Amino acid sequence: MKLFILEWVALNPEAGSGIKYISNLNKADLIKVCLYINGKISKDVLMEVIIARQNYFKEIYAKKKEN
Repeated sequence: MKLFILEWVALNPEAGSGIKYISNLNKADLIKVCLYINGKISKDVLMEVIIARQNYFKEIYAKKKEN
């Protein structure tokens, strides 16, 4: 599924501009990306998912850095 998304982003750079760090997404988030690709959800909904995931990893990195 990740390879499909990476290929789609490469072929559609404008529509896939916010889709980065696919390796950090879990299965549920990858399904939401596929729903966006198929036009089932809007980009705003997708970006909420991606931004939440990025913030989660930033918090984990900050905690690791503190210890």
